[in-house]
Amino acid sequence: MWEVLGLIVAGLGLFFVGVKMISENAKQMASRRLRMLVARWTQSQLLASLGGALSGFVTQSTSAATFIVAGLTSSGLMTVRKALPIIIWANAGCSILVLLAVLDIKYAVMLLLGVAGISFAFSKSVKYRYAVGILLGIGLLFYGLQMIRSGASPLAEVSWLQSFLYRIKGSYVLAFIVGLLLTFVSQTAIGIVIVAITMTEAGLFSVDQTIMLIYGAHVGSSLTTWFLGSGLKGTSRQLVV
Repeated sequence: MWEVLGLIVAGLGLFFVGVKMISENAKQMASRRLRMLVARWTQSQLLASLGGALSGFVTQSTSAATFIVAGLTSSGLMTVRKALPIIIWANAGCSILVLLAVLDIKYAVMLLLGVAGISFAFSKSVKYRYAVGILLGIGLLFYGLQMIRSGASPLAEVSWLQSFLYRIKGSYVLAFIVGLLLTFVSQTAIGIVIVAITMTEAGLFSVDQTIMLIYGAHVGSSLTTWFLGSGLKGTSRQLVV
């Protein structure tokens, strides 16, 4: 039992460390020169869409991508018309993570961890170190999910847990509130959605509960965006809120 719980807790730890590494390294790469380059890329509709999908995949958050675009818009580097495709396609980029989470990519994740880890340890260039840090974060994120899946599977056979889950099976409101609160605290709706899907695959959550939790996660993400965007003004506020 302790081994199972240890796997789940360790998996959650690696998952959120991966999320943090991706976010922090992406912020470090967002220099003024990079912002100018992004502004130049958005002259093309296709490149703007690809950039939006990439930003959603890297940040695992449409809110983060939206705030980055809002900053570029407020500084005059980008118009609202060019900003909208990026925000729309950021949602598609986030969906890629959810798709990968349900596929069996264990060996690809291990290879990514090995290559990214060695490169991160021996990289002397600060510029490339941030990019490698993002890849290492992605590897940790998916390896954490693998550990959660391995640890959660035996729990589905535990009698007292089966009894507890049966009692709350019809409590959709509780699942909704849990999804909302976890997203508001962790600042990543996609992360909560991926963990919920992983738990469902392991047999701990029903499909209906997971759907309500996902609804709650998206409402929590909207509340977070509204809260963080309340201090913005003008065009930036319109894009965010």
